[in-house]
Amino acid sequence: MGDSVGGYVLQQRVGAGGMGVVWEAHDPKLDRTVAIKLMRDAVPHLRTRFDQEVKITARLQHPSIVNIFEAGTWRDEPYYVMKLVRGESLESKLRAPDLASRLALLPSITAVVDAVAYAHGARVIHRDLKPENIPRRDRPLRPDPCPLPGRQRTPS
Repeated sequence: MGDSVGGYVLQQRVGAGGMGVVWEAHDPKLDRTVAIKLMRDAVPHLRTRFDQEVKITARLQHPSIVNIFEAGTWRDEPYYVMKLVRGESLESKLRAPDLASRLALLPSITAVVDAVAYAHGARVIHRDLKPENIPRRDRPLRPDPCPLPGRQRTPS
């Protein structure tokens, strides 16, 4: 695409959800590839949720939770920059026709459960945790960040 967001050069769209769009981008300062989540619409209650999402995710430090590198505003819309995690979704792997392939997913599923338990211990509930939001790799999985604080939930 070539547009620049906070100094990062957008390369290709990699996903979209209810609140935002995720782009693969290049960080020219550190010569690395990152992911940028841009808020989709300027709806005030969504802006509040987006701001909560980035702050909560940034404070969670766990090997299976994506790290936030930076947050900012671009064209009056918030964004945040995080590690780009590549891989097929867990959903695609769960549809494997043979039991052995599905059983091979247990270490990855255990990593997700561990991350969710960690987040719950910090009073954070991930409101959109589903197999299609979890990239599957040979290394531990990282859920797509979109947690909300427990007991302070807002509607999806």
